[in-house]
Amino acid sequence: MAAAYPCSGHRRWQALRWCLLCGLAPLLLSASMNCDWHSGEGVNYTQSPWTFSVDKDCTTLELPVRLWGPMEVEGAAALAQALQGAASLKRLDLDYNHIGDEGAAAVASALQHLGGLAAVDLKGNSIGDKGAKAISIELWHTPQLTHLDLERNKIGASGTRAVAAALRKTPMLMFLSMASNTMGDEGAKALASVLRHMPSLTGLDVASNGIGEEGEVALAAAMARIEAGRGGEQFQYVTGISHELLEKARISHPTPPADVLEAKHRDLQALPIWQFFNKQCHMNDSLDGIVAMLATLGIQELQDLHLWSDIEIERNLKRSGIPEGLRAIIVKCVNEEVRGKIPEPPLVHTEDGSEL
Repeated sequence: MAAAYPCSGHRRWQALRWCLLCGLAPLLLSASMNCDWHSGEGVNYTQSPWTFSVDKDCTTLELPVRLWGPMEVEGAAALAQALQGAASLKRLDLDYNHIGDEGAAAVASALQHLGGLAAVDLKGNSIGDKGAKAISIELWHTPQLTHLDLERNKIGASGTRAVAAALRKTPMLMFLSMASNTMGDEGAKALASVLRHMPSLTGLDVASNGIGEEGEVALAAAMARIEAGRGGEQFQYVTGISHELLEKARISHPTPPADVLEAKHRDLQALPIWQFFNKQCHMNDSLDGIVAMLATLGIQELQDLHLWSDIEIERNLKRSGIPEGLRAIIVKCVNEEVRGKIPEPPLVHTEDGSEL
């Protein structure tokens, strides 16, 4: 059932992946230190026992397996410790190092020190559900992530569910590869359920995952919704999903006229906070106190919460001092009354052309 779209062939696929990575250029141009252990630039290491040192100015760290063999768990743990001082890092490539679940957990622990990370490549690392869950827990530290490659691992339905949930925290993601894992229909449906929180996604690879028609239909529908929300702009690369199913989903999700879509969002985002909490969320108790706490941060209209970013909403609510229980109620209401009902364009403009 699965088919490559819109192109096929290994070379064309690799070329397109690099085209998608070109979206990282603005992030990588600020510094130019490419560190890898093949040339020895920016990286020093020993193997027995494993030790690493990584230059603090590295922006791209490429450590794919070399002729002498992979780093495995011990090397991954040593590298994770060294990464704590590499705050400038934008891209991390550890392809085919067979670090396994324990190694993945070690590398994931370093993500909290890499807030500017834009690309992570962990292809061919024998990572299973346990390792995928460890990675997912730490992805909230990388809100600028635009490229995530978990291809050729052992990630099943439960690991895919964990990764999918974490992707809500990476709204800038442009490319995702989960190819050659074992997510099946259940994992595909879990991934489909969060795609609406990823309006920037332009490349998706889920080939060779044992996905049946049920999972493909769910993914196709979610992708068509993203395309409709951004004015019909289609995905640049899709594989593992039938072209026919995707076209059928596009017909079922026609693109609304831009002026109608923008007007709807303009009205919604300019809604006063107190009115939204009162009428949509039915929050009458403590309403005055909540509104006052948000007002101290300049949050007076719904748009000020940054509706399409879980990270920004949670950050704003937490900074305001609103108790955790009430924050959860607000987030649930935003999900149900805003995201669940209205398609999300990546940009909405006012009549004078300024961005909302």
